[in-house]
Amino acid sequence: MTCGTTGTRKGYDPTSRPAVDGRGKRIDTTRIYSNDIGEVLVSVEGVKATYKLGGDELYVRGVVTSSLPPQNPSFEGQKRQAWTQPVGWEAHIPAPAGDGP
Repeated sequence: MTCGTTGTRKGYDPTSRPAVDGRGKRIDTTRIYSNDIGEVLVSVEGVKATYKLGGDELYVRGVVTSSLPPQNPSFEGQKRQAWTQPVGWEAHIPAPAGDGP
């Protein structure tokens, strides 16, 4: 089992490109993003991981990955995973105009 934290930092590379199938045909439902998006910030073997926010993260989320496959895998080699909801992103949304004291 591995535990870790993924996230995206300020200044990330926002580029992306269309995903294509095995025949090279464009798949319009998804894109391939830069490695900066959802970067692994820490990963450790075992049941406990610690990550201290550095202040440049747009968001972070915890990820636990089992050594076992899911009952109905979506792709070869897939492992069971649990993800937390992302945190930190709220600090990067500007307050609506007119909000304040």
